[in-house]
Amino acid sequence: MSERDEAQRRAQETMRRLQHEVRPPISQIMGYAELLEEELEDLGAAELVPDLQKICTAAQRLLDLADGRLRTERDPGAPPLPEEEAVSADADAASEPSAEGAGSGEAGDRPPRILVVDDDPDAREMLARRLERYGFAVETARDGIDGMRCIESGDPDLVLLEVLMAGMSGLEVLERVRRTRSRSELPIILATALDDSEDAVEGLERGANDYVTKPFDFPVVIARVRSQLEAHRTARQVAELAHQLEFRTAFIRQALGRDVSSDLLVEMAERPDALALGREQRRVVAVVADIKGSRARAQALSPEDHASVLKNVLDGLGDVVAHYGGLIDAVTGDSLVALFGLPLPRDDDAERAVACAVAMQLEMDEINAKNRRLDMAIHIP
Repeated sequence: MSERDEAQRRAQETMRRLQHEVRPPISQIMGYAELLEEELEDLGAAELVPDLQKICTAAQRLLDLADGRLRTERDPGAPPLPEEEAVSADADAASEPSAEGAGSGEAGDRPPRILVVDDDPDAREMLARRLERYGFAVETARDGIDGMRCIESGDPDLVLLEVLMAGMSGLEVLERVRRTRSRSELPIILATALDDSEDAVEGLERGANDYVTKPFDFPVVIARVRSQLEAHRTARQVAELAHQLEFRTAFIRQALGRDVSSDLLVEMAERPDALALGREQRRVVAVVADIKGSRARAQALSPEDHASVLKNVLDGLGDVVAHYGGLIDAVTGDSLVALFGLPLPRDDDAERAVACAVAMQLEMDEINAKNRRLDMAIHIP
């Protein structure tokens, strides 16, 4: 690296450090001004709001100077994410504090828990106060290590994580959390005071769900928080439904004492009242498939070859039974018994059983092709 390139790199690092040092206090001024503006409106003292808006405008101009540019309109700072338009649309709906609008817990009886991790106590307090006004339950952590402890012990629903912190940085915290918890299990939104995309891109690559920049455009912050909480709630509901389905599947298979096809399990799950185990008698149709001459061939083949032949036959015939909606009741040695009409009866049980028997005979052509390497041609009587 040439001396010129090295000098340019150092200058860029110096500017990033200065931006990080200047932007947080200005962000706090703007944040508290906006917070006071909301409280004044609640108290009916709207005549003081224009003065606070002047403070915000002046603070924004300071940020423009710190960033080396002057702008006539407010720029939220970070480059927009792909879904920025949708978030901006949601921001209007998020502009009014509402405990009801914060979202609900899994059971709808508690507000979402948000963990704010920031080593700046003023920024931490300001962000926590504003989130609480929107109905969230907020816990704070003073640095990355404290944040890891709170995540492990407190089980928050979402984490707002400052990127640049003394000691363990936000990116290090993010990387450690993602070793054990996915994006859907614990949403993490990064907060950065730098007005470029470097930290945001790296954070998204390491597993962050989203990011926001300081000074916060708070309606956008709330919209993104709510979006991630909704995705988190949906992921938990899907996981719970999957667990319930797994439990029901295991119960049905255990109750019937035999394997059941996936399609039949879905039908039984949709019609739980159609299954009355042990309380009624039903007419069923049975199809029995028996391998002709199996005993003699078993004596002529090695145990390994005989087992391979039987597996090819029974696997192929089992696929045919499943295709016609039958239930394999028993596999005994070299024979297979399939039932139609159990556990759920259908009007065409007999027709499907006959079609299954014919298809078994036809399937033997394919099965025998697999067994020709053993010089075994199997037939079903």
